[in-house]
Amino acid sequence: GWVAYNAKNWTNQNFPDFEINFYNLLLFPIGIIIGDFLWFGLFTYLLKRGARRYSGSIIDKIRTFISWGLIALGVFTVYASLSFQDKILVKIHSEELDQTGYVNLEGDTIIPFSKYQYCYSDTIKEFGIVKNKEGKLIAIDIKQRILFEVFNSENSPDPISEGLFRIKKNEKIGFANELGEVIIPPKYEGALPFKKGKAKVSKSCFLSSNEEKKEIRCKDYFYIDKRGEIIAEK
Repeated sequence: GWVAYNAKNWTNQNFPDFEINFYNLLLFPIGIIIGDFLWFGLFTYLLKRGARRYSGSIIDKIRTFISWGLIALGVFTVYASLSFQDKILVKIHSEELDQTGYVNLEGDTIIPFSKYQYCYSDTIKEFGIVKNKEGKLIAIDIKQRILFEVFNSENSPDPISEGLFRIKKNEKIGFANELGEVIIPPKYEGALPFKKGKAKVSKSCFLSSNEEKKEIRCKDYFYIDKRGEIIAEK
């Protein structure tokens, strides 16, 4: 399960367009178990054949060597997953290049100036908001894994209102909290910030255009609370 969890993070970082859900994530440890059984069966078979040629002490040494190797691999996996280093990143700005990046507390460059168009968050601990090369506002964690797309509010990240801000996925809008946790999954075509414990949302929106500009208009608005449950309009 631990390996599967970290494989999910690795996949999200290297293949951001490939989404892993619960079901195909479950296939990963199942595949590992099947692979272990096949490997163990082969290993047992080789031991049985080797027992005819080698003494029991040599077989025990081989088994001990492999066992300690697997234990070392497991300890390394746990250590790499916990990532004791780079618990916080600090934004830096180059006036000469007019670009921003991030360094760790030791001053090592972790995110170079050319990585993103602009970095909005002063520090990255749980998450930070940056603008990628395509001009999208995205939230990343300290390992630069993409968490979600951030709602663009007047060419800047959607401001936090009552502990939540708007996020996007597949052109749908949801909400995340100050720790970068998705609280209300993106499923609305239109949504306004939270105010007095409720947000005005809609699942029926369309693009309206006039001579001056294009804008999104919505109808059939309703209200939700901070758990995403529909509440009566007051």
